[in-house]
Amino acid sequence: MAKKKTAKQKAGIKRRPSAKQSRELSVISHLKLQAVRLIESSSKLVLRDGKHPTEHSVTIGVGHAIIQDEGTNTINIAVRVVVDARPPGKETDASRMTIMALVECIYTSATALSNEEAAGMVGMGALAAWPHVRDFVSSLTMRMGQPPLVLPLLILNPETKALTLARGNDSVSEAAPSRTRSRK
Repeated sequence: MAKKKTAKQKAGIKRRPSAKQSRELSVISHLKLQAVRLIESSSKLVLRDGKHPTEHSVTIGVGHAIIQDEGTNTINIAVRVVVDARPPGKETDASRMTIMALVECIYTSATALSNEEAAGMVGMGALAAWPHVRDFVSSLTMRMGQPPLVLPLLILNPETKALTLARGNDSVSEAAPSRTRSRK
């Protein structure tokens, strides 16, 4: 007789983390989120024929920098989001709304991190920033007198560390190369 699978087994959840997952959990346990802040934003709205831009695409770029001070290691994760909205249809001369937001997540760590470990944390920073970005875009579109744009959820694949949007037809990309800076 076949043994019944538990809910965790059906969901593909292993009982014990792999060696790689254990190392990542160890790194994460040493991190402390210090701040999430909006660094830069811009928006543009062009209305034509009274048609509101309601169909949108989202492009996300993420990158990181490690700053090593005496006794403190800081990881800055930058998340740049561009939302481009148009009215339904493919008219080239239609209304258009573009919103850009650059959000920075600042983490500190008691232990020094390698560039590879910090790069592995980029997705976590994007996840920390995403609720703020969603709120900012929705609030800004309402302040512009437009129907609020509600961005889809951001999902981090734990195996591949790839970021995807729940809607699935938008793009997520790694931004400019990361950098490490030491201060003495």
